[in-house]
Amino acid sequence: AKYELAKAICKKSGKKDKKIRISYFSGTSTHDRDFLEAAEALVEILQNYTNAELHIVGPLRLPEELSKFGHRIIRKPFMPYLEMLRYLSRMDINLAPLEQGNPFNEGKSELKIFEPALVSVPTIASKIDSYSKCISDGRNGFLAGSKKEWIEKLTLLIENEELRANMGINAKHDFVNRFYVENVIDDVLKVYDEIVDTYHQRGIDLNHIDIAWVVPEPFAGSGGHRNIFRAVKKLSEYGHKLTMYFTGDADIKTIKHIVNNHFCDLRHVKFMKYDGNLGYHDVCFATHWTTVYPMMQHKDKIRYPFYFVQDYEPMFAPMSSEYILAENTYRMGLTCICSGPWPARILKSKFNVEADFFRFPVDKTIYNTNIKRTKREKNIIFFARPEMPRRCYELGIMALKLVKEKLPDVEIILFGSDKIDDKSVPFEHTNLGLIRDINELAKLYRNADLGIAFSTTNPSLVPYEMMACGLAVADIRLEDSVVNYGSEENVYLLNPVPEVMAQELVEIMNSDEERQKKAVNGYNFVQTFPDEDGMARGIEELIKREIAGNF
Repeated sequence: AKYELAKAICKKSGKKDKKIRISYFSGTSTHDRDFLEAAEALVEILQNYTNAELHIVGPLRLPEELSKFGHRIIRKPFMPYLEMLRYLSRMDINLAPLEQGNPFNEGKSELKIFEPALVSVPTIASKIDSYSKCISDGRNGFLAGSKKEWIEKLTLLIENEELRANMGINAKHDFVNRFYVENVIDDVLKVYDEIVDTYHQRGIDLNHIDIAWVVPEPFAGSGGHRNIFRAVKKLSEYGHKLTMYFTGDADIKTIKHIVNNHFCDLRHVKFMKYDGNLGYHDVCFATHWTTVYPMMQHKDKIRYPFYFVQDYEPMFAPMSSEYILAENTYRMGLTCICSGPWPARILKSKFNVEADFFRFPVDKTIYNTNIKRTKREKNIIFFARPEMPRRCYELGIMALKLVKEKLPDVEIILFGSDKIDDKSVPFEHTNLGLIRDINELAKLYRNADLGIAFSTTNPSLVPYEMMACGLAVADIRLEDSVVNYGSEENVYLLNPVPEVMAQELVEIMNSDEERQKKAVNGYNFVQTFPDEDGMARGIEELIKREIAGNF
């Protein structure tokens, strides 16, 4: 668009007097030393040609010897681009002096010669590398390397109007062909492709992998974020370079506070606000379906893109555009590392993707049977989260109401949320809300007789942490739910019909020996689960396998 406007400007321009207008466009205030390359020659030229004017646009400290020319020195402030082109089109000769022998100037762009060429104005430029490669001396411009050459070439152009016109036409023809974006785009893309290819071909130090994570904005109590931050923390401790890009509205200061105060200390990890850009990384993990799309926009910057799948996220939405968009992320050919076997099984069978899994990490220094039970009363604890539909809060309340009617001496304890309206719970209960102290959680589990933790998708850490504390666990019976627990010998899987579920729960509470057997089996099952370090080492091994081509 600017090129088209430049053509229009050029056509409208016409000379109506015999003045010779010499221009210098400084651009910034850093070119005082550069201008000195031509200053002495300009003094002599202005003395010899009284019809010559010097137009200076932009900031410049004018050498003392030029100030005597008074009104023939025209100063103009920095101009908007199109206004600058219009002004430039009225000039006869443009100057592009740069301090010679300065290595910094050898890397300068050709901007100060191709912009005058757009409006057919010839340029005299210093003999630096970039200018010398473009200017054919005497044809599409002049090169000057001394006071004598500046004077000679200024004189030629001042005295020969035909030379000025032809040189301006040649400059426009040559430099537009060379620098106009539509003419060079293929070359530019080729250079970028070569850079990217070189990046992708370089070796990766498997002990110092550059790993990025694209993460939704965190919130206190999020089990999914807890797993991500655990992995990030450990991988950083192993010597890898970790960067986290956060989507959402919160600023980085707020996000750091949430992470460091509600999850773990990650002050040594780089936090970035996702602003539409990702850097270059060896590995990058999308961690939620909404983060896959931004990651894939930058797939050329990532040598090995992964998908950290903690649940089958389409099920979080009704059948809708959101459901399909979430499901589409499994069709993008990403290597998936899954939390537990359940999502890995779905992805392999339904989408035929490369997927492996790690077992949930259980901190057995916290969740264990080392401390004896102190509570005598029988009780059922229910992981009750009404704000999370897949935890089936309503089903649990319907069934537990019937249980309480048949077993009035059994205490029903709700925990896991601060969003329960106690008045809406239709039976006597204890509500502990969201328990933030994990030691208090472990104490709750050790002192219970049965733990209920429902999930219609991938389970949370809760049932496994209950098992590690020696507590029998009940989940809802759905297709493939047994895969999360190894065998029905390790867990109770309850009928989803509330009335039937309630009867099963009554039978469980009346069968102390069977319940104890289930608790022991569950405890033994989770002893095979890794701790945080084991989980992170598992993820690290899967990353290395993918890099080695053996996923």
